[in-house]
Formats: sequence, structure tokens, C-alpha cells
Amino acid sequence: MATLQQSFAEHTCRIVDEKKWNSIIDIRWNAARESVRKLAALQPETAITGHGAPVSGEKLREGLAKLAREFDQIAMPDYGKYVQ
Repeated sequence: MATLQQSFAEHTCRIVDEKKWNSIIDIRWNAARESVRKLAALQPETAITGHGAPVSGEKLREGLAKLAREFDQIAMPDYGKYVQ
């Protein structure tokens, strides 16, 4: 898995090396979009995701809000096997 941590969106939506993923993965983009919206609505103080460094405060809330608003542009790839 290749990781870019230059911004919150890149930190949250890891860039994945497709060769290392199992081909049976089925990404449900609508469900993912809705999950991000729900997380943003909670306005969490801290996120400890199990990968990467914890994120907290305004950086977290602003990043989630931006990701919720611009999910299709930020999180969804333009092409490839994960695009339906």
C-alpha cells in the first residue's frame, strides 16, 4: 500500500497499489460516500483509524467536511477495476 500524507484527504483515502489487493474486493461507493457523510455529521474530536497517525481537532472536522462535500472528486478513482 502506497501512502501519501500531504493532506487530510490523502491521509484518509489512502492510495492503494491495486496489485496487492485481492481481486474479489467490491467497493460500494454509495455506501462509502454515506459513511463519510455520517462521520462528518458526528464532528468527532479524534480519529484513530488503526493505520497512520491519529488526527484530531479542526484538522479532522474540516477534512471530513471537505471529504463529505467532494467525495466523488477526492475519493473515487476516474478509471480502473474499482470504478463501476
